Amino acid sequence: MAFNAKLASAISAGTVGAAGSAYAGMKVLNSPEEKRETFGDKYKGTLITFGSEDTEKWGTRKSKLEQDNSADMEASLKSVKSKQSLQADDIKAWCSGVASSPFDSKSTKIKWFESYCVYTIKEKVGSKFITDAQSSSWTNANNSLKNKGKTNLPSHLQDVYDKLTASSADASALQKYCHSKQDDVFRGLDDSLYSEIATYCIQS
Repeated sequence: MAFNAKLASAISAGTVGAAGSAYAGMKVLNSPEEKRETFGDKYKGTLITFGSEDTEKWGTRKSKLEQDNSADMEASLKSVKSKQSLQADDIKAWCSGVASSPFDSKSTKIKWFESYCVYTIKEKVGSKFITDAQSSSWTNANNSLKNKGKTNLPSHLQDVYDKLTASSADASALQKYCHSKQDDVFRGLDDSLYSEIATYCIQS
């Protein structure tokens, strides 16, 4: 699906970021006097890029949207879903459109923008995330967490620590925790949940 002419012009003029994200060029399309924070501003640094490195992630979003039958789906995204031959570029275009629009904390688009345009924590952690529940890598991950010491962990990981060190230890406690959080929205490199997952749920 072709993007609009102004966006294409902005991209070709080099206004996109080095990572290949067209979101970086969104503000140049606004009038100089426009000062309102956009969705792109609000989610800066967390958006799936338009570079080749994220092609697979857009494909995942396409499959996800095709299977999403949520009754409360936002109207404009529902219109995208209804396309006869849905393409990943259709979702990219929707994300670009929302990213360039003024952010409103009460907008019905927020939930869907986060779901289809923003990285998940697992995606941002990357290939080091332990995806296999039966992987032997969990042994090292468990030991890493236990060696940290309970008092040095946030409260929810202290609960995991207790389960790992109990007399009838649950060796899968950390794996269950990590996998329960893997699809949460990535909210930045300084986000505490991301930091925890990137530290304790990875191959060493």
